[in-house]
Amino acid sequence: MKLAILGALPRELSYIIKNLGALKSPDEWPFPVYMSGECQIETAIVQTGMGMARATAALKMVLSRFKPDCILSTGFAGALYQIASPGDLVRGTRFFLFPTAGELGSSSACFMQSELKPDQQLPGRLAERLYGMTSLREGSIITLQQPLKKSILRKGVPEELPFPVCDMETFGLAGLSLESNIPFISVRSVSDVLDEEVPPELIGVVGETGAPNLGRLFSAITTNPALVTDVLRLRRNSEAASRNLGLFAEHFCRELS
Repeated sequence: MKLAILGALPRELSYIIKNLGALKSPDEWPFPVYMSGECQIETAIVQTGMGMARATAALKMVLSRFKPDCILSTGFAGALYQIASPGDLVRGTRFFLFPTAGELGSSSACFMQSELKPDQQLPGRLAERLYGMTSLREGSIITLQQPLKKSILRKGVPEELPFPVCDMETFGLAGLSLESNIPFISVRSVSDVLDEEVPPELIGVVGETGAPNLGRLFSAITTNPALVTDVLRLRRNSEAASRNLGLFAEHFCRELS
């Protein structure tokens, strides 16, 4: 069994790398890759960088060079449901691409048409293990093409969607996995709840590669000292989210072995 685990940011993958005892790959890759043989599963842990374009480009190379039997997409997410807490895990059973602000208008019709369900192709035994393995919430993962405030997102998200969360990579990875006929699972961990926003000044602190720019962070805080509170909150929330992703990945690999 070969498993590829993909995440955009170093922080999202830190506990996964630690819990699976992964080491930096000796091979040359255009992005950070860590390898693990935990539970007799050959696992490649890939830091893709932010956004669908970078994530799908990384997955294409992983499909070509590593040839995984299963793909696990992980990372942080913003909660779009009321009862979320930092660190909550949501396993996507429906995947959507959210329209840009200009495309959305007043209707969610175009949003609902952009749906994928690649986990339906999971082999029976694997599906049984996944759906009974742990107390994850089964929800909807909504991929954004650009950062948007939750006040805008909520207007376009149908009320009937179960436990919706938003990210910026999953839809592209799900589509490519479906095209490649490879089982795909996505689990996202809540890093900001419904009434929390990531300040625009802090969005730019993380570059496309996923690495934080400390110079930008220092400049943003110097310009607006009130951001310190947001930085501390995000750090605390991301610690809980990252820790739970690591626990899930460890459990997941044991179930697959």
